[in-house]
Amino acid sequence: MDDMLDYAGAAELTGLARGTLRSMVARRQIPHIRLGARLVRFQRKDLERWLRQRLVPSKDGRTQPQVPEVPASAETGAFARHPAKVSA
Repeated sequence: MDDMLDYAGAAELTGLARGTLRSMVARRQIPHIRLGARLVRFQRKDLERWLRQRLVPSKDGRTQPQVPEVPASAETGAFARHPAKVSA
């Protein structure tokens, strides 16, 4: 399967907190793949489609929000929301 994301990658792509994603997975409100009792992955294309389905056009109808581009390396946690602080 192409471009599988863990919770950290899915959080970066969607802008949702990992806890929110876990809650949405439990309620089946977001597309996901369950590989085990506690192992969940997300397909990038499914999340991007899910986000596009939720776009709300502006009142003037001229502009459409864009789904943000996130590098594929986001699934490794390289783009964590709270990176470790580096001491001087």
